[in-house]
Amino acid sequence: MKAAPDRDRALIDALRRMAIFAKVVEAGSLRAAARRLGLSTSVISHHLSGLEEDVGAVLLERTTRRITLTREGAVMLDAAKNMLQAARTGMGSLRADHATLGGELRVTLPTVLSRAPFLKSIKSLEETFPHLTLSLRFKDGFSGLIDPGSDVVFFCGVPEGAPGTSRKVADLERAIVASDAYMQRSGSLNALDEVLEANWIWPRYEPLILQYSATTTAQRTKRAKITARTLVDDAMVCRRLALEGVGLTIMPHFVVADDIALGRLVPVVPGLHLKSDPLWVTAVEDPAKTALVEFFITFVMDSLQSV
Repeated sequence: MKAAPDRDRALIDALRRMAIFAKVVEAGSLRAAARRLGLSTSVISHHLSGLEEDVGAVLLERTTRRITLTREGAVMLDAAKNMLQAARTGMGSLRADHATLGGELRVTLPTVLSRAPFLKSIKSLEETFPHLTLSLRFKDGFSGLIDPGSDVVFFCGVPEGAPGTSRKVADLERAIVASDAYMQRSGSLNALDEVLEANWIWPRYEPLILQYSATTTAQRTKRAKITARTLVDDAMVCRRLALEGVGLTIMPHFVVADDIALGRLVPVVPGLHLKSDPLWVTAVEDPAKTALVEFFITFVMDSLQSV
């Protein structure tokens, strides 16, 4: 995003200072306003001084015990209150628009997203859309064709069918993992050849190909064929079997981060950089649900950007 022109930036800074000024007057002191806003007293003082410099007048007579509005300060307070009320009215209007949207939103997602951060925020989503009924189905193996029972389908891999109707929303970074017990039984798994010959747990719907590069900046991705001894239809079963010491598997980082931190799983050949797994989304063309669909897609995307 391009930087705003200087005058726009100055206006944004002034609006922020006006909001802080109004909070200081409401709180009765700089220190009380600082506590309510989660800022330091020196930062509050800096913004007040900046606002007074902007308008060329003293707005508050400040002593150690109290603050007093000057005549110019009273005029500024009215302007600040009007500004804040306009902002609240606008936000309230948007919330009212959200509140009118409802019905059932049927979403199909790959099973790895059952451990995605957005699930922690479902409560806030339901508060935003009080008339929304959210139907989540976790299922693997989709390739871009809309499921008849869904309004939105997220899927991993390469889209097939009509790729123009799908859009990529994230790249999921992945790691090879196994339990410590399996690693102790298998001995050294430091070389690629040893990894390729290990016991692999693999999703049935994915080709038996390991895609990797020697460094994160390598432009070419190498491919190596593996032989899986255990094939499953659910990617999260791969994780479960890895935890039980059955073999190696590949998982998105956010799925196994806690397992690695707690020592339940360990990274295998961490210097090997795997090709990320693209996450795609496709949706039905239903004008009545367009706003909900776009909101939910953005909701998921924002949560994945935080991991």
